[in-house]
Amino acid sequence: MVLKLPYKNAEEFDKDLSKITLANDGDGYERAFWPYINQRFPNYEKFWRKHIVPLTKRIELDRGHSERVRLRDNIPEKMGIISMVHYSVFINLIQAYKRLENPDLSYFEDFYTHLVSACDLAEDFWLKIYLLINECTGNQSKTMQQLTEDEFVKLAREFYNSDYRKIYEHYHKKGKRMPIYIPHIPDIVKEFFDGSNPNQQYKEYLEFSTGNKGIRQYRNKIVHNSQIGKIMVLVPKKEAISKYDTWWKVFNVQTEEEQLRADFIHPIEQMVTDIVKLETLFNNLWDVILQKMETLRSNRNYLKLQDIEFLDNYQDGNMAKQLDKPPDAPPIYQNYLGSGIGGIGSSVSPTSIPLSAMTEKDIIKKK
Repeated sequence: MVLKLPYKNAEEFDKDLSKITLANDGDGYERAFWPYINQRFPNYEKFWRKHIVPLTKRIELDRGHSERVRLRDNIPEKMGIISMVHYSVFINLIQAYKRLENPDLSYFEDFYTHLVSACDLAEDFWLKIYLLINECTGNQSKTMQQLTEDEFVKLAREFYNSDYRKIYEHYHKKGKRMPIYIPHIPDIVKEFFDGSNPNQQYKEYLEFSTGNKGIRQYRNKIVHNSQIGKIMVLVPKKEAISKYDTWWKVFNVQTEEEQLRADFIHPIEQMVTDIVKLETLFNNLWDVILQKMETLRSNRNYLKLQDIEFLDNYQDGNMAKQLDKPPDAPPIYQNYLGSGIGGIGSSVSPTSIPLSAMTEKDIIKKK
């Protein structure tokens, strides 16, 4: 049965939603680690508050109930998957930060594995949001549903020009053929962000993540190839890694001070630079998502997927006037500003966060 909320519309609902934060009503990991990213990626929490919280039992159960963080019973699987992917972006960013804090033997390689995983998940999230918006509004994706033969061939030609020559190398290294995706997820997501200034932000993200000097290429070099060469503790910079794919190429410049300064960097400095940049890019693109999703919050198809209704949806004007008071509210957001943290499904406890309020320079200096 659809949950009927005691609010006229989403704007009224937001007044109570604003009292929910990851710090006071996230799961154990969110409460403990949200301070790591809240300064540079606050839009993660904004999306969570408006679009994830209403899917959960936080709007049904008293605060302190151990099941509050769970999805409500009638939430469609597709909405649950969006929630999971969104959460997984956060978890991979935190895992990257934990590698930054604890530089063990494989911390450098592990860091970039998690950073690229966060990119993969973010792109999957954007795609799912685009398809969700289209489903609720009755629109279609041109790239996925309306391409002409010539337009499809154009995409295939772009693949040929950019990646075809990598097929042999991929097979030689991996022993299996390289998968070919036409259209590729970035092509579809580009369509989502297209047509306005936000598309420039997406182009910047693509250059950072998948460009020739992007973090995917860097990850591939340091994770999927032979152990990266180092000079003392210095490693090749991201933009220079293609020049140092063997140890002897690294060792040949160890006495060249000018080249060392130009092409090498302390790994911590490179890691901090990249995670700060990625969080900033994510925040900009999540802002676009929030703007595009705002109109959905009064869309009947979207409300159906959220399994909620507002007063404006299930009462006409005359009925609303006859009510002495709205229906009893579910125990939403009671005593949110009080002390204590309600029961959460995870056993992780909040901890002091050494990186929580630090700038990029502070983190580097700390290390």
